[in-house]
Amino acid sequence: MQIRSVIIKVADQDKALSFYVSVVGFVKQQDFLIGGVRLPTISAPEGPGHRTGLGTEHFTPGAGSSEGTI
Repeated sequence: MQIRSVIIKVADQDKALSFYVSVVGFVKQQDFLIGGVRLPTISAPEGPGHRTGLGTEHFTPGAGSSEGTI
């Protein structure tokens, strides 16, 4: 089993995107608009095999998704 997509809930997407790109070194992949809700995505610089979305409290994962905390 592989986890290919993760959504991190953040309070401010622009600040989180800036942090993950500028400080952590991730690469911005896409900036989706799903049902009127923005979801920017980032990935490790080695390649887009794994995608991380930066969602707010307004984003709800779709069918086939699992939500939880580790």
